[in-house]
Amino acid sequence: MQPLVNAPQSPKTTWVYASLSVRDGQRMLKPCQISSDWLLFSEPPRLSSGEVEIILVNGDEEQRGMAAVLQHDPDATEITIRLLPREDDARL
Repeated sequence: MQPLVNAPQSPKTTWVYASLSVRDGQRMLKPCQISSDWLLFSEPPRLSSGEVEIILVNGDEEQRGMAAVLQHDPDATEITIRLLPREDDARL
């Protein structure tokens, strides 16, 4: 099957890009990937804190969460974490 050459394009289509950052003390780092139990970096991040803040920005929306950094090799690019409960979750 051949692709449509003159596929209709919506002129109002805009892209919203999500931004992911990890704050380690005063440093802002850019992970390649993240899951509920690990962070993946392209280079060893050499984390200096026992806790990091994970920041996800999607358009005008922002989510922040804290994670405990678990034991890992200093040269590792995959860092094991444990998400910490948010303060507003504890009040529910």
